[in-house]
Amino acid sequence: MPTAYHLYTITTLPRGPRFGTEDQLYLTIDGHESRENVHTTLNRNAEAFRNGVTRFKCKHDFLTKLRYPGRAKGMEFKQFVTPYEFPVYVLAETPAAKGPTFVVRTKANVAADCVKRLNHKLDDFKVVEKHLDFAKLRALLGSIQGAWFRKMNVANLAAAGLFGPRVDKSEEFVHAEKHGSLHSLNATYPFKGADYFVTITESGSLIVYDALETEEEGVDVLCDIKTRLFDKCSDMG
Repeated sequence: MPTAYHLYTITTLPRGPRFGTEDQLYLTIDGHESRENVHTTLNRNAEAFRNGVTRFKCKHDFLTKLRYPGRAKGMEFKQFVTPYEFPVYVLAETPAAKGPTFVVRTKANVAADCVKRLNHKLDDFKVVEKHLDFAKLRALLGSIQGAWFRKMNVANLAAAGLFGPRVDKSEEFVHAEKHGSLHSLNATYPFKGADYFVTITESGSLIVYDALETEEEGVDVLCDIKTRLFDKCSDMG
């Protein structure tokens, strides 16, 4: 199962081993609005999880919206709150980075919702997305094996995916780059004698597709990619 890491540059972060916030959401049940309290809390549970990495356990209540109405106990609903638990890592500042890094390991929409709530509700919490310069990134990567383009300015085409060995050298890639926005790249990343197949997105996310034997293995791969690629390509450090 793929493992997704979403990286943000930290501007400010609360002190102490625990922080979080409470919010209120309105759910539609049987055509009526129902108020629901939701929470986001982070507890530090490993000060030195890896070298320069602090680990937090995050609990986040996420509003799930259904495409089609559901029913339970005779009541119809279109939304419900799903509790998620996932690790969050704080990576120490490095000489090449402009600040420490906040990393959320979960699904993209859950990570974005978690960060949005904390940014909005906590005065002493502020993180921003790491946007990558793909021109610099492509020069650092080895063989690029896939690419995804959005906002295609081509008739009857909104997005395009291209895959194959050295796909960035193809005429199709050049054409898509002229008429769309490059969103992500797929490549094989070598680390400690193994090759990891990864996706890197323009907004600073990393997806590792290979099975990771331990959580620590994944963080080691993440930190190496951050140091060797992200820190050299990010406009936010």
